This record gives sequence, structure tokens and C-alpha cells, in this order.
Amino acid sequence: SKTFPGGQLSFAGSYQPSDLNARSVRYLFLDEVDRFSPTAGTEGDPVQLAIKRTTLFAGKGRKVILVSTPTRRGSRINQWFLKGDRREFCVICPDCKHVASLEFESLKWDRGNPASAFLRCDECGAVHDEACRRKMIAGGEWIATASGEPGIRSFHLGELASEFSTLDRV
Repeated sequence: SKTFPGGQLSFAGSYQPSDLNARSVRYLFLDEVDRFSPTAGTEGDPVQLAIKRTTLFAGKGRKVILVSTPTRRGSRINQWFLKGDRREFCVICPDCKHVASLEFESLKWDRGNPASAFLRCDECGAVHDEACRRKMIAGGEWIATASGEPGIRSFHLGELASEFSTLDRV
């Protein structure tokens, strides 16, 4: 735990129920929830225990953020994603103006030559190189694909939409 003027930052593990109780929190950030322990001892799901710590701030600006690389279809993070409005990061094809998320199936390359990688628009077939992909990402936007439970916004971002990656390294 680290205290500073105006607040406190605390870190906890998912295995110890004592780490997840005895304090109320307004802002909760849970990272890599698919790697959390299935239970916190005999007290149940550590994600639910941690969320319970935010109850005092319900309707008063609380934020609960769950982040993870999905480990399987029925994983914790996938279940939360399905509860929400399922936002996808979408880009616009500069040639035909088709709006879509960047999918691995659109990534093409010459066999044995990753440097030749490009994206092909599913709508018009236009070819987009790395520079074009970066411009499309800069103009991208989050689009909800479901209504979801009230108050739950869920997001999916694949590596093709990451500025930290390149087409030849995906």
C-alpha cells in the first residue's frame, strides 16, 4: 500500500481473502483477471469480492475496470465482455469507406516473407500497408455491437489495432 496526498494505492493478490476485504474503494483496477485464482480461500470468487469493496461508492462515481488477455472462450474476462455492450475498435477503409474491426482473417502475406504483410479490405479488396493501417487506427473509433447490461461497457481490442505492433510481427 502506498499513501500520497489525496489518496492511497493498494495492491492485493487474488489468493488471500484478507487482501480483498476491510476497505472500501472507489476505483478498482483488476489486471489479468483470467489468471486470478478461481477462489479466494473459502470466501468465493476474488473478482466478486473485490467488486464488493466498491459498494459504498455505487452511484457516487465508482469505477471498476477488469482487464485481461482471454485464456479461453468461457473465461472470466469473456463472460464480463458478453455482459457489456461489446465495443469493437473499428476503422474506415480509405478506399470504400467500409467500417469494420481489424480481423486476423484480413491479414495476408507471401508465404515465408512476413515483411510482405498487408491488410485486405473485406468489402472492396483494397490492399493496405503498415503506414495505411496506422492512419486507419488514428481515425478509428469504438462501436458498441450489443446493448448489454446497464452500466457495463466492454471492449475488445485485437493486436492488429495496436500501435505497439506491426503487420509483420502480428
